[in-house]
Amino acid sequence: RRELDAVADKVGAEGYSPNDEDRVAIFQLLGFSFRPTSEHAEVGRWLRLLAEELLERVAEDSARHRRTPRTLKLHWRGSLDAGHLRNWTAGRVGELTRVASRQCPFPPQGRRGPEQVVDAALRLLLPQGCQTAPLPTLTRLGLSCGDFAPIAARSIASMLQEGGRGAAATAAAAAP
Repeated sequence: RRELDAVADKVGAEGYSPNDEDRVAIFQLLGFSFRPTSEHAEVGRWLRLLAEELLERVAEDSARHRRTPRTLKLHWRGSLDAGHLRNWTAGRVGELTRVASRQCPFPPQGRRGPEQVVDAALRLLLPQGCQTAPLPTLTRLGLSCGDFAPIAARSIASMLQEGGRGAAATAAAAAP
């Protein structure tokens, strides 16, 4: 957590709509650069840090603006390749490292913990259906969310129904 706090201001980003007077973010982005690794545990650790911070921001945004993201996006960069120096000196900086991103639906509100976000991100990074496949060597990971949708207002009737079910469950649990 301390690692994340130390760099959050430097790597976090929000995109704003130019027409929005209230400066409502149109996306949230967090990322880390690190030493090259292809270890599942190390990549999982970085993804978990990113997921925890992203979920905190999503919760704050949801409370403030009554909306929820529909899209999760994973961004990553590979390690330097053999032609790095040649491409650098030739000015072909776009060819220095492999940069990619993929997206999927954001985990639903009822099942939105760090583990679910990490699992979704790993499914984007690994070949489909092969969660134990070797990872590519990575030097940067990022998570972002966007495509926000309004959170539907709950009716008084639905809240009363939920309250009734909760009271019935409590009474049943307390019965001998």
